[in-house]
Amino acid sequence: MSIQSRGPRNQQVARAGEYFVLAELNKRGALAVPFAGNMPKIDIIGLQQ
Repeated sequence: MSIQSRGPRNQQVARAGEYFVLAELNKRGALAVPFAGNMPKIDIIGLQQ
């Protein structure tokens, strides 16, 4: 079995991790949203209130 770094399963795991981080930031009082634009290396936009 080969490991693919960009396969569908890895993308799902990465997306789940982003949403976990978003939930933790929001739970701690920050405003955080996922960034779905075409910006390399940017996944989350956050603001400390």
